[in-house]
Amino acid sequence: MAVFEIDSTVRTKSLRKILHANSPHRFWVYYGNGEIKDLIETLDTEHKITIIDFSIVFEKRKKKVEQKEMEQLVLDI
Repeated sequence: MAVFEIDSTVRTKSLRKILHANSPHRFWVYYGNGEIKDLIETLDTEHKITIIDFSIVFEKRKKKVEQKEMEQLVLDI
């Protein structure tokens, strides 16, 4: 059995639910753009939760899209 939390916001309540779950496998899938390391280190001192962080991937993609839009804007001028 495994416990998953998929979220775009950093919520203490969600992390505590995962920590208190009766499962040897705990995963938190994060896809937001907030800073998560401080909260994780504070709450999960025993490193029971495996973090799957997609925020970097989405942020890079967003910047590429913005850059392409800016290039198109320059071409249009």
